[in-house]
Amino acid sequence: MKLIITSIGLLITAILTGALSALLMSGVIGKHRPKLATSIDVQNWQSNWAIGTQATTPYMRAYIARRGLLALPKSEAVYFIRAADDEGRALNEACTYMISGDPQMAKWWSITLYDAQDFLPLNQDNAYSIDQTSVGNGNWEIAVQATHPENHPHWLSSRAAGEFDLMMRLYKPKPALLVDPHKKFKPPSVQRLHCLEKNKGAGS
Repeated sequence: MKLIITSIGLLITAILTGALSALLMSGVIGKHRPKLATSIDVQNWQSNWAIGTQATTPYMRAYIARRGLLALPKSEAVYFIRAADDEGRALNEACTYMISGDPQMAKWWSITLYDAQDFLPLNQDNAYSIDQTSVGNGNWEIAVQATHPENHPHWLSSRAAGEFDLMMRLYKPKPALLVDPHKKFKPPSVQRLHCLEKNKGAGS
């Protein structure tokens, strides 16, 4: 009888542990999206090169199915996520940032801002995403802040985002990028300019 009770207890523990890990890794519970296994990390822009292939893990497939953020095959799009500035500090709506970058090895790209729950921030600024069409084909800059910048034409609104992530999508990536992303991906800089005085230490 004792053996049966012990076996049942172990079985229940295993089921609960498996369920909890699946919920955490798929992003159903927890504050942030699961790390993308950091198989690719280029100056704090992270990606999992298995995304869009049959090698994607069950946990990541569950996450993709739930969020729908990383759904295209790799030949159509690759994804890089960044949650920190150039100094490694968490991105926070209390601070103002400048993203600057070069032309990418892809036909087209976009950058979208997501809050900690992987949703678009709950504001009415209509400035959640910006793309190559907006900034042009040369070097570019994008202001990221909670209020509309007075002297900058390209803006991502972080209002009501709390701690947030940036996702860069590269559509129709060139073959060289798929073969060697560490060398061919051109990571945009994310410079923190200043923060609100009462939240000066945000993300530090």
